[in-house]
Amino acid sequence: MIHPGSAVLMLALGLATSPPSEVSPLPWSGVGHRIVCQMAVERLSPAARAEVDRLISLDPAYESFADACVWADDIRSRMRDEPELRRFAVYTPSHYVNTPRGAIGVDAASCTERREGRAPRPCVVDAIAEFADSLRLSSADERRLEALKFLGHFVGDIHQPLHSGYGDDRGGNDTSVSIMGEGGHNLHEVWDAFFIEHQDRDWRAYATELASRIRPIDEARWTSLEPLVWADESYQIVEDEVYGDVETSGGYVGQLYFDRHIVTVERQLRKGAARLALLLNSILDP
Repeated sequence: MIHPGSAVLMLALGLATSPPSEVSPLPWSGVGHRIVCQMAVERLSPAARAEVDRLISLDPAYESFADACVWADDIRSRMRDEPELRRFAVYTPSHYVNTPRGAIGVDAASCTERREGRAPRPCVVDAIAEFADSLRLSSADERRLEALKFLGHFVGDIHQPLHSGYGDDRGGNDTSVSIMGEGGHNLHEVWDAFFIEHQDRDWRAYATELASRIRPIDEARWTSLEPLVWADESYQIVEDEVYGDVETSGGYVGQLYFDRHIVTVERQLRKGAARLALLLNSILDP
């Protein structure tokens, strides 16, 4: 269960000073977010699906929930030039949470950034709780639409392991790598986009295939609706597997790294979709 307004934790980037995906304009890549949300929408109950479709129809910029799931990144790049979007600036840190190396898990107490005289800046865990409440309790369609778009995006983010990564290298942004022999990249880019883009597939077909691989045993294990649990799982992946091969290879990311970790990436995409659907069903069709 999501606890309303809890300053629960700042998952992957332990209160970093800048968001983990500065280098990559669309975390999980825009394609990754669309895959998660497309799989999720197909798992909604009829009543929940109808309400999602109704809310998305109010936004002329998007034709589907999957497309709208990139909105939270899109507005970050537009805030400077579009003053009406600056009210969302407090959610700049809401794409991630930082955790120190070797921690036992995400620290719920330090999740949200709080400064005297300023509005709280929630981490991804607290942002999910906030927007789940907004979607559930608000009577204003504009507010509920914003909450739906934020939820679709942030549930995707929290399942990308490096959005629950180390603050000292900004979730892999400061770990330089070469990708298939091409320099000038960083580890966060690899987990945001490389695994998906390397396959050069139609994202809708990929989403369909991944959804077909969600088994009953997976559904039984992925029933938690606690964002803190999701963040801890992502942090565990960071601790267990994200950095090892990169360190031993001198920063080279190639086919071997892809082959070793694509199973984890695809599991996180499926897990994020299943949990997003559960969350939306619990809110829109309780």
